[in-house]
Amino acid sequence: MEAAAAGNDDKRLVGCDPCEKYGVAPAVFGPNVVFYKEPWQDVLSWEGVIGLAFYDGDHSAKSVTEFMMAVSG
Repeated sequence: MEAAAAGNDDKRLVGCDPCEKYGVAPAVFGPNVVFYKEPWQDVLSWEGVIGLAFYDGDHSAKSVTEFMMAVSG
């Protein structure tokens, strides 16, 4: 998120992760980044249109397909 946010001050970046695996939420990001400690399924309904998505969740074919179908609308 930090790397994607750098040089993109005019863009709004949204990150989400329930933070259950390690029990730690990411550090504070810059002003153009919003982070939700929630699953992506919840955040999509709040944020609307997605311009670019990075996925680092369950890598099963079913989970990845569900994510791709959800963000591609």
